Amino acid sequence: MSRSRSPSRCCCWSPWPPPPSPRYGWPGSPWPARSNPGRIQGPRRPEYIRLPLLCCRGRNSRKSSHLGGRMKKYFSVIPAVLALAFAGSTVAQAEITDPSAAPGVRMLTLNSCGITCAYPTLSTTNANSAAGDWATNTAHAMDNWDADAVMLTEVCYGQYAALKTRMASPRTGSYTDNDTYDAEWYTPGGRESAGCGRWGTDHRFGLAVLVKGGSDAITERLTKYLTLDPADSNQNNHRGILCAKAKIDGKNAMTCVTHPSQVSVAGRTKQIQEALAAVQSWAGTTPVILGGDFNAQPLDQEMGLLYSSAHPGGTGQFSEVDETDQRYFAASCAGKSICRSGEDTFGSTAANSKKIDYIFATTAHFKDFYGDAAQRDIVNWSDHSLLRGAAAWR
Repeated sequence: MSRSRSPSRCCCWSPWPPPPSPRYGWPGSPWPARSNPGRIQGPRRPEYIRLPLLCCRGRNSRKSSHLGGRMKKYFSVIPAVLALAFAGSTVAQAEITDPSAAPGVRMLTLNSCGITCAYPTLSTTNANSAAGDWATNTAHAMDNWDADAVMLTEVCYGQYAALKTRMASPRTGSYTDNDTYDAEWYTPGGRESAGCGRWGTDHRFGLAVLVKGGSDAITERLTKYLTLDPADSNQNNHRGILCAKAKIDGKNAMTCVTHPSQVSVAGRTKQIQEALAAVQSWAGTTPVILGGDFNAQPLDQEMGLLYSSAHPGGTGQFSEVDETDQRYFAASCAGKSICRSGEDTFGSTAANSKKIDYIFATTAHFKDFYGDAAQRDIVNWSDHSLLRGAAAWR
């Protein structure tokens, strides 16, 4: 798919010093510019590093350079600026602000919190307007990362329908993006909630997958209902897994999303086991991307079912996008290059923040993983961070 940028967005050089630039959207987006590129745990202070900003992106930018002589001159000073900016920190993984600098396969996952989060900045009187606003903001985040695959949990049908429509055709306005997406949806057990009423008359909520490649990119939709957690007092708290087969960055792959129980370890473990069995039966030797809110932290025993044997306690077939960032390594991973760890994605304070959102990819097919969690805005958006990831094909 080709991509063009309007002059208002695609400048090969931004003013110096540039204004704070949203890394996951742009002015007005709920994903503001990253505060503190050192990615401290918990709430972050609004500080920005003033750096040259490359904003020419797209599939073509992965393979070719858009830097002219002037850009090369200025680009040569960036390492020195970065060295000063990160002096005294324990940075082990460079921040990637331009998707063209990331590995070729790019992914996003978000717990959309469609039922309970307030979303006060969106329309409170018009469900179609609220869903449209949410879809526009989410589209900004997808386009800004040039995402190949997107996995959503706790998404109401009204949100999904608005986003599917938004991404099925090129985006125009403040910027132009010609990439289009196919989408699939799954409501385990026909689950509904009145909280979805703010997005439309259809109160269903569940899981969604979007894949770049046009409106017919997805060749097969696969779903499985997962056994209810017997410890959950709400036996309408249905869970499932949704997968979609489609080409990712030109290669056959399967993209999946799931959201196991938050109530008991035993119930969650069984659901993860069932989900992985389904994935294996559907995928065979096909590369798999699996994302979502797993309601467990990296070192929890049940997560060992996903992590590969390269990790202590790992018995699975996957690597996770944020497993290489040494800033978040557990003490037991000292001196290692990978760890069952990652930046926090959920929690309102530093004390209760934790990583429970993941993007996994089969280790046999992917390498060079990169992950980063957006700053959370629990008042005006989801109570989860938008997690973005990238990986290269083996």
